[in-house]
Amino acid sequence: MTKLAVLAICTQLACGCAATGDSPNNYESRLLYPAGTDQQTFWPDKKLKKTFCEYWQHRYTGNFKEAYQMEASKYREHYDNQKQYRIYVKRTPNYTWMNARLEQLTQRDDGVTLIKGKWVLKDGTGEVVSSKLHDQWVKEEDGKWYHGIYNPIFIPLKYGDNNKNGKHIENHNTEASKGGGSDTKESDVELDTQTDESETK
Repeated sequence: MTKLAVLAICTQLACGCAATGDSPNNYESRLLYPAGTDQQTFWPDKKLKKTFCEYWQHRYTGNFKEAYQMEASKYREHYDNQKQYRIYVKRTPNYTWMNARLEQLTQRDDGVTLIKGKWVLKDGTGEVVSSKLHDQWVKEEDGKWYHGIYNPIFIPLKYGDNNKNGKHIENHNTEASKGGGSDTKESDVELDTQTDESETK
């Protein structure tokens, strides 16, 4: 076997290990659930958990092209400029996802699912910081889940069925998650250029 062939094999193995170490499954292990709740009872659809981790994996690793494709079609129809999207979410890769303290998942009658909690992150200096987790997700006609990015001023989109009023029909959890804390003092940070609020009226 030539040195070039050996080098090629080693490169493939290295890439494979890197991909495995940073896979959505690895991110799933960083999800913390409310006391007395596990992943089986928190998520109404296990595909949503996987998609949630995939989307935020792309955001935190700076893979904005893939993250953009996981935004809801309504967003991509109104804002088809990926450069603008990159500017909006550019802060995310400045932090390392340590864990996500999930607090509540709410399903609404308009088809939107809200996920609330708190990110626990590490910035470039090694300081542990926190950021509000307030996500909205919608399952579209292709049967897949998509992220509904929202800002009341810059991205004032309403996702889901416009004929519904957005009432909560099921709360999976209301107790704040416990565990996974840190002795390091946390400070609040914003991941997006503008505040990403998920609650719509």
